[in-house]
Amino acid sequence: NLAETYEDVSSGSNTNRPGFEEMSKRLEGNGFSAVVVTKLDRFSRSILDSATFIKGLLEKDKALISISENVDTGSIQGRMFFNLLMVIAENEREVINSRMQAGRDELLRQNKLPSSYVYGYTRTKSGDLTVVAGEAKVIKEMFHLYLDLESLGAVSRVLKERGYRTRQDKSFSRQTIQNLLRQPLYCGKPMKWRDETFKTNAEKLVS
Repeated sequence: NLAETYEDVSSGSNTNRPGFEEMSKRLEGNGFSAVVVTKLDRFSRSILDSATFIKGLLEKDKALISISENVDTGSIQGRMFFNLLMVIAENEREVINSRMQAGRDELLRQNKLPSSYVYGYTRTKSGDLTVVAGEAKVIKEMFHLYLDLESLGAVSRVLKERGYRTRQDKSFSRQTIQNLLRQPLYCGKPMKWRDETFKTNAEKLVS
């Protein structure tokens, strides 16, 4: 019998997912003997995250069961099989990330921009950057807030209070805010990507 059901639409590459976080809060309570997933790579593709999670389950006398792979960590053999599958899942994640990065690098070599790289803009079919009104509003407020508050943490808290989220539907962290504030593109200068800069025709958002 399923006590609760949790769903996530985002990648299993990390545990920063609403459904996963909500489910994790229930681990301290009683009333269930196992966490059941349809497939392991939907649970997690990180060996470290998986090992930490499984350790916490075992300490509470609970197990992880995967339907597709027929894995039950309640047994010694099940835990061994689980560990092998997680090594494969993490390798697949790294291969996918490598291919995606290669694709982004090729676009940049052609002086084209990845469509979703810069918050506040989107890339048209012709390769030009056009302003996303709602995101541009957040960027402008972010700059003004930092000038007033002079604290990344304070800016993060205010943005969260105002209900602003990233494209990945996450709260703006200190690091994300810092990266955005350091992006020259917003004030009409060449876009910064790693250690390189690229000229664009993007409309500037701040002075």
